[in-house]
Amino acid sequence: ISVSYTQKAFFKYVYYKPTKVMLLGSAYSLSAEPLASTATLWNLIQVSFSATSPVLSLRERFPYFYRTVYSDEAANDPRIALLHYFRWSKVGIIYQLENIFSEIMINEYFFGACEQYYEVMSKLRVSLSEQKIEIAGYEGFRNDAYGAVRSLKAHDARIIIASFFEDKGPPIICEAYHQKMYGQKYVWILLGWLDDLWWDTNVTVRSGNCTPKELIAVISNHFMVDPVRFADPNNTLPLGKTVSQVIAEITDRLGYSPLPLGYYPFAYDAIYAMAFAMNDTENRLINTNKSIADFYYGDKAMANMFKESMDNVSFHGLSGPVSFKSTGDRIGNTKIYQMQFIDGISSRVLVGLYRNLHKEIEIYDKDIRWTGNYIPVSTVRITVQVMSIDLSFFISACAVAALGVCLAVGFLLRMWLPVTGFTLAFGTMFAKTYRVYRIFIGSRTNKKVIITDTQLVVLVGVLLLIDLILLTTWQVIDPPDI
Repeated sequence: ISVSYTQKAFFKYVYYKPTKVMLLGSAYSLSAEPLASTATLWNLIQVSFSATSPVLSLRERFPYFYRTVYSDEAANDPRIALLHYFRWSKVGIIYQLENIFSEIMINEYFFGACEQYYEVMSKLRVSLSEQKIEIAGYEGFRNDAYGAVRSLKAHDARIIIASFFEDKGPPIICEAYHQKMYGQKYVWILLGWLDDLWWDTNVTVRSGNCTPKELIAVISNHFMVDPVRFADPNNTLPLGKTVSQVIAEITDRLGYSPLPLGYYPFAYDAIYAMAFAMNDTENRLINTNKSIADFYYGDKAMANMFKESMDNVSFHGLSGPVSFKSTGDRIGNTKIYQMQFIDGISSRVLVGLYRNLHKEIEIYDKDIRWTGNYIPVSTVRITVQVMSIDLSFFISACAVAALGVCLAVGFLLRMWLPVTGFTLAFGTMFAKTYRVYRIFIGSRTNKKVIITDTQLVVLVGVLLLIDLILLTTWQVIDPPDI
């Protein structure tokens, strides 16, 4: 629904009798935000059953806004708990640049002279940093996810949290396919309210084309976090009927079964929450001889009484326990699903539950399927481990090694020793003979010839050097067989 249509409908209703006391809706975040701002000026409590934008939690901007559906921000704690459970210490984030997903930027101009930027960082990003989880890329995109996906790939993001509307999902996943970001190394964590079969389409992106089968290759076995939509079927509701009886009654009145992922349980509980708040306010007004029928749009005092009553609402509804935080957000539990594909057919499997009140996560490991049949790691792990061996074994091994060295030296000397021994024996004899020869030759010519012992040693050394060169060359080129 467009913002202009929503605003037009609002003004139409407030200008005609009877005076409205509270508003139910709007269903969409994009129209709920401006409506909440306008309703505040009219001192009207607004209760939405399907607007999930985290922006609506800003109490200073929307003091009279409440919702029985969970804020998208409520998915942060379950996602972080999921990361801790599987010991994933590094995660990449990619999100569509919409207020419902991204950071909030408010620009203000003062007399046209200066511009100030106020940036409220994503709660998820801050929470991850507080939990010592490394952020391997924090990428936003508006229409083209090419650069954002490539950046995640460059940062080696393997566990990826993605937030987007259904129309932007296939282009992101297609870019990831062309970047080969799929298989047993990768896990995607998405929001649970995406339409079924959002991936069942052909898509063309900057990197190329993708078929549904190729998209499934990327998101196979991905996780989803989704609020609990129904209480236990046997739980009793305020009017004394059970959850199953109310669902059967709604089905009978509609003439068909409502969608299992629809928002009607939250709408049902929103109406009850408003009724409880009005009833409580009426009882409090009895002592002042007033009634909620006396409310007018300028009556800020009664509007604050409505607000106090809404803050204190607590009952078991169709979607489970209903109560509100100081921000107007619903307090409740979150289910964790895994989308499993078998022969191209998808199955939404419940694999865990996160209890928000106690900050506890329960994972049903036996129901989880992993690509490659093992839990992937978020980053390459380098483990340094000091290992030791028994001292007696070490001494035995050293003794055997020393024996081996001696044997090797022995076999080596068997080839080298005869050659070097021959050279030393006959080399020295040759050197002495050579000296005698030079002396006799010198006497014939009446020349005094002196050949020192050092010169003879050098001569023998030259002969040994020749042996060394020949033996080494032989050893390298054609080692002998032992």
